[in-house]
Amino acid sequence: MRLALLPAALCLSACMELPDLEEAPADDGAAVDSGAADGTDGADGTDGADGTDGADGTDGADGGDGTDGADGTDGSDGSDGSDGTDGTEPCPSGLTCVSAFPYTDRSTTTGAGSDRFDSYACASGTAESGPEVIYQVDLPDDGFLALDLPEDAMASGADIDVHLLGSLDSGDCIDRGHWRAGSYLEAGRYYVVADTWVNGSGAEQDGSYALTMGFTSISDLVAEGMDATAAEDGLYAFGVAWEAGDTTRFEYAITDFSLRSDSRRQWVLDLADGSLLWKLYVPHGEGSSRAGDSVDPEAGVLIG
Repeated sequence: MRLALLPAALCLSACMELPDLEEAPADDGAAVDSGAADGTDGADGTDGADGTDGADGTDGADGGDGTDGADGTDGSDGSDGSDGTDGTEPCPSGLTCVSAFPYTDRSTTTGAGSDRFDSYACASGTAESGPEVIYQVDLPDDGFLALDLPEDAMASGADIDVHLLGSLDSGDCIDRGHWRAGSYLEAGRYYVVADTWVNGSGAEQDGSYALTMGFTSISDLVAEGMDATAAEDGLYAFGVAWEAGDTTRFEYAITDFSLRSDSRRQWVLDLADGSLLWKLYVPHGEGSSRAGDSVDPEAGVLIG
């Protein structure tokens, strides 16, 4: 299998036209009572006494109280404990919990209740001692988590940076960015922090912001018709390129050259929100470019 992995920017800037797109027992007690009445009908009073025995049968109705034992089924309320098994649990105080994607939050660091992190191992020289908003993020599968904090959605004068942590420890910093951060991650729990930068004069640059988290998993791409190996290799390769600083954009294309050219074999993705932009035909293969063709620095990674 041979894969070509290119940011969508390359196609978007080079192609003026795109190919066709694929969008992307009370009654028993009563009978006993009537039995007692029958006893009074008996000429033999002793039979009537026997009828009183029937009254004793009402004691049997008391046995019906045994149905109170059904209250024991209240013990099944204990099955409420199974709520813990459905993957849900109370969100810790002071955190915002995220488990569905894409996720967008419009919030502010002004007056935020947390101010636990002053700097991060990813950029220890950057002062982030202002208030922050912390998100607890649960990923159900391996994939790429993209964090987008657009400048144009930030309040005037605000300077909020985004950080991705492996735990609630600033030393466990996976990635951070002024506007964007991300990483290819294994399934599990992570933390995202929108933190306030503090300038050289000590002034906190707090304010409102909009944060979008996009998560693209291997299973997401398989659901779009991509081979599982191609999906895993493609997302992992993008993670390597992102970490190396080879790209700063989340638009990305994966082409599976193991498929025939009469199949739509290129998936153009926006990892910022996990969406599929296009699924295209690619009629050419490896070695089709000309020697004089220039290479866009955003071209990403080729796997051969």
